[in-house]
Amino acid sequence: LQLLLTMTRSRVESNVVTYNAAVSACEKGGEWDNALQLFSLMAHSEVVSNTITFNAALSAYRNGGDWGKVSQLIGMLQQSQVESNTITCNTAISAFERDGEWKGVLQLFSAMVHSFLDMDAITCSAAISTCEKGGEWENALKLLGVMSHSRMSLDAIILGAAMSACKTGGAWQEALQLLSVMAQNRVEPNAIIFNAVISACEKGGESEQAMQLFSMMLQRAVQPSQITYNAVISTCEKVGEWNGALQLFGTMAWSKVECDRVTMNAALSSLEKGCRWQKALQLSSSLVQSEVEPGVITFNALISACAKGGKWEHVIQLFNLMATSDVETNTITFNSAISSCEQAG
Repeated sequence: LQLLLTMTRSRVESNVVTYNAAVSACEKGGEWDNALQLFSLMAHSEVVSNTITFNAALSAYRNGGDWGKVSQLIGMLQQSQVESNTITCNTAISAFERDGEWKGVLQLFSAMVHSFLDMDAITCSAAISTCEKGGEWENALKLLGVMSHSRMSLDAIILGAAMSACKTGGAWQEALQLLSVMAQNRVEPNAIIFNAVISACEKGGESEQAMQLFSMMLQRAVQPSQITYNAVISTCEKVGEWNGALQLFGTMAWSKVECDRVTMNAALSSLEKGCRWQKALQLSSSLVQSEVEPGVITFNALISACAKGGKWEHVIQLFNLMATSDVETNTITFNSAISSCEQAG
C-alpha cells in the first residue's frame, strides 16, 4: 500500500496489474479495509478492474465477514463487462454460507449454471451446506439434482452435505434414497453419513429403519459413536420400544462408548413410557458410575415412571433428591408428584 502511494506521489502511472498485486497483498495479510480502499481508488483513478481484482476484493469482504458488501460487489460485477469465473462464485458462495444466506447462494449457483462455469466440490458442498443451515433441505436436494444432471462427479463431501440437509429437515425417505445414490457413485458411507441418516429416521419416528441402519453399520465395520447411539435410542423412545433402548444402552457400555445426558434421558424416557419403573431406577444407578449429571428431564422421567407404578415413596425421595442436587423442578415434576400422592390417597 505504501509503495502504491509512493508511485502515485511520484506520478508513476499505476495499472491494473499494480493494483491487483496491492489488493491481493492486503487481502492475504488480513488488511481488508486497505484492500477495499484500494479497490475504490482504482475506480477513482480510472483504472479498469478485471476478474482478478474482483476476486481479491470479494475475498477481502468475505474474510471481513461482510456478506452484504459481497452482494453489492457481485451486483457491480454483473453490471460491468468483467467476466466472473469459478473462483469468483466460490468466494461469494463461501461468504454467503457463513451467514446462512441461502437465497444469495441459489442465485449465484443459478448464474453459474447459466454461464456454463465449471463447478467443483467446493462450490457444490458450500451451496448445499448453506441450504442445510437455512433449513432448506428441499433446495439442497434440487441443487444435487442439477449437479447430477450436469454429470458432475458426486463425491463424499457433496453427498455428505446433502445428507446433513436431510437430517436437519427430518427427511428420512430422501436420506435413504441418497444412500442408494452413494452406492451408485461408489461412495462408501462413513460414520458421519450413517449418523445423518439415522438422525433423519429418528426425527421421522422410523425406529425399524434406524435399527436396520445401525445393523448395517456393524456389518460394514463402521464404528457407531455416541451420536449414533443417542439417535437410535431416541428413536426407540419415541415409539415406545423400551426393550430395544435398553439393549442398545447395554451394547453402548459393552463397546466402551461413553453415554451422556441425552443417552440417559432417552433410555429413561423409553422405560417411563413402558411403565418399567424398576428398570428405570436400576438404570439411574449407572449415573454415578458414568459421572453424568442428571437434569430436570432425567428426574421427570424417573418420577413419572415411579408414579405410573404407584411407587409414591420413590417419587418423594426423587423429588427431595432434586432439591439437594440443585436441579430446578417444573410443571411436569409437580404434576407427576401430585398425581402419585393422589393415587396413594
